[in-house]
Amino acid sequence: MTFYEFHDKPAPIPKVVVLEGNDSLLAQRALALLVERVVGPGMEALNVDRFEAAGMQSFESIASALASMPFMGNARLVVVRGAHELRADPRRALAKVAQEAPAGNVLAIEDLRPGRARGETFGSPGDTLRLQLTADAKTRARFARETLVDLGGEATPAAHELLSKGDSDLLALRTDIEKLTLLDRPIEPADVERELTQKIERRASHAAAIVVEAGPAEAYRAAADFFEEAGRNAAFPLLAAVATDCLGVWELARRGGALPARLSWRERALRPVARQVGEAGARRRFERAIRALEALVTGKAKDGRVLVDLLIATDSLERNAP
Repeated sequence: MTFYEFHDKPAPIPKVVVLEGNDSLLAQRALALLVERVVGPGMEALNVDRFEAAGMQSFESIASALASMPFMGNARLVVVRGAHELRADPRRALAKVAQEAPAGNVLAIEDLRPGRARGETFGSPGDTLRLQLTADAKTRARFARETLVDLGGEATPAAHELLSKGDSDLLALRTDIEKLTLLDRPIEPADVERELTQKIERRASHAAAIVVEAGPAEAYRAAADFFEEAGRNAAFPLLAAVATDCLGVWELARRGGALPARLSWRERALRPVARQVGEAGARRRFERAIRALEALVTGKAKDGRVLVDLLIATDSLERNAP
């Protein structure tokens, strides 16, 4: 069942509810609806128990909460956040608690990140409600429409379609809409494209700074995170930002070199790199970044992710060479 199906059609809630998918904002809203429907307004402090799964060595406290009688209400709600962070053994232990949950109260388990191998599943088919909390196009379209109404904003149909087609999470989408409504006029497609481009460029600059300044482990992780966030169009802005930083390092490595005014704020971070790699090394790093960018633009290389990984590996080998 999707979030909006659950939102629009109240139905009896079984003893176990599993929140699956990948959108944390939908998970928050689903939990708020569960609180409202299971324990009712004004009863949260009395009949809702909350636990963070990460770091728990035993789940006896959760079992105990499930066995407790509700206080001046019909049911208790026991919420377990972050079950997707559990390793195999504690996950099995929590699954056993869910399997043995008594009828009457409700156990809600947040188990996000569908791309990650979870292992043990929670609940049984007959007494478990699984909410699929993924921001697909249909969900994004409705969320964007409702957010615009909440904020008193307007968007042309084409602009609304662009907002619905993105791949960011809903919290990021709401932030984008909040910025766009500050225009104090109907949002146009060009406004959406400009905001999305600027956001990708900011993320690319942040990832590029780590690629240029940090060790290989951090660099690989930053690049992977950026590709996951920005999707198929991530390679060009990241390589462009890396080339810009490498040019800055080369300039600072030269005798009497200085950054242009627009990049002066980067000098404190880039100068140590310039000292470490030297002028010749800085030039080679910049030229490698430019060649990677050219290979991507001309179509000689199809996989930008491979280009970025090769840059990181080559730069690391050169920096660590005796």
